[in-house]
Amino acid sequence: MPTPGPIPPNLVRALQNRECILLLGPDAPTLERDGKKVSLQTLLVEHLTAELKSRNSGAALVARPSLAYVAKMLEDAIIVQEVQKKATYSRENARAELNDLIAAFYDQYSFADFPVYRQVAQMPFHFIVETTPAPYLAQALDDENKFDARCIYYHYTNPTHNNGTKISENEIRPDAPLVYQLFGSTEQPDSMIVTERDQLAFIDTLLQQENTAGIPNSIAIHFTSLKDKNATQQFDKTFLILGFDFNEWQLRLIMYLIGRYQRQKETFALQNPQDIAELTAFFYKNNFDVGFVDTPAEQFLADFDKALRQPAVAAAPASNKLNFFLMYAPEDEAVKATLDAQLNPLKKTEFIETWDESLMLAGAEKDAEIAGRLEAADIVLLLVTANFFGSEDIFNRQLATALRRHEAKQTVVIPLLMRSCSWEGTPLDQLTTILPRNRMALDKQDNPDTALSDTVEQLRGWCKKIFDRKKLTR
Repeated sequence: MPTPGPIPPNLVRALQNRECILLLGPDAPTLERDGKKVSLQTLLVEHLTAELKSRNSGAALVARPSLAYVAKMLEDAIIVQEVQKKATYSRENARAELNDLIAAFYDQYSFADFPVYRQVAQMPFHFIVETTPAPYLAQALDDENKFDARCIYYHYTNPTHNNGTKISENEIRPDAPLVYQLFGSTEQPDSMIVTERDQLAFIDTLLQQENTAGIPNSIAIHFTSLKDKNATQQFDKTFLILGFDFNEWQLRLIMYLIGRYQRQKETFALQNPQDIAELTAFFYKNNFDVGFVDTPAEQFLADFDKALRQPAVAAAPASNKLNFFLMYAPEDEAVKATLDAQLNPLKKTEFIETWDESLMLAGAEKDAEIAGRLEAADIVLLLVTANFFGSEDIFNRQLATALRRHEAKQTVVIPLLMRSCSWEGTPLDQLTTILPRNRMALDKQDNPDTALSDTVEQLRGWCKKIFDRKKLTR
């Protein structure tokens, strides 16, 4: 089993700020059988396969049949069998019988059989898009006393149903979430997306531009970037995707559809990257900024819920200034104070704000606070001394995070050589942002005070360029 990684602080904040949308796929709900996790979709495939064999014992199936494939085989077997009894039996009749068989299968279970539904219901999601037509999530929400939750389904062949869907923004809250069953519901079996033909018809409908097609406006507005056409504030959303196989082609078009409605801030998907074709992973990463997390859904949700229950982390001040994170060893508090005195004119008259561990709020959880501040930092300023490399927490954890963000162009790491030490050959050696520019530590300069002043002036020029670049990306 993969080792669970930490839950990204920005994902926690997105959920707390009602900016996180959960996409719950068919492989997310699982139950334990013979010591192994078996997905709800796998159980349905097995059920339909047994039904197919009972009607056509000689049916030859591929090695790893999908739901769409088995459902189509069974639909064909039903019509062959029933036409022999009644010549007027139609394909529509066969499909209705298939739908009834699927609905009866879901009736065998409840939400309590699949732990993921209880986990989701207990968390403060306000908008959940689900692709399983069963009523399990609605049951789980009721069990958590979220009686005002709304469960609405999409009907891919009935625009009248879709256009009649109306829900206002103030009706959607963490204690009253909206669950949108994108692939239909057992409540109306002919709305269920089952065969590949259904999938094609579904996608064809969703990709139409007409107002009478696609997701109803009163639903789509809840995960759009712009709340109304006259608004200027963007509401970019973070997506958490559980229980989908990213190798399936249909998901590409669903992601395209989502992208048509809004700009994604980030997307986290639970799937082992090694299980995805290289070109497929490239497609999702470069078109939808999908980051893959190799953790089982139930474990991830348990870790996510635990992270949500941690003490609140103070958010970085909301301003138009650049956020500086000063990273230094605890023994170098005096070194930091010397630099801080030189930075004061910039903080008072220019466009920077600094933060370091000495400003930690009382009662704050240290690791979470630091992680949040690093994520918000536009510039990470390293106060390099021999002590810096001796601090395991700083060098192995904080610096590693900062360098990853620097490489991704999410922040700028600037090593400031405060005191002479052997820094060559360390990860800092590859950075193009080392100060002073002559790469001589300040305490080795002819006049350290003047050298520090000149270095801060150099830093001021860089800040102006970083500030202008930041404005262009807003």
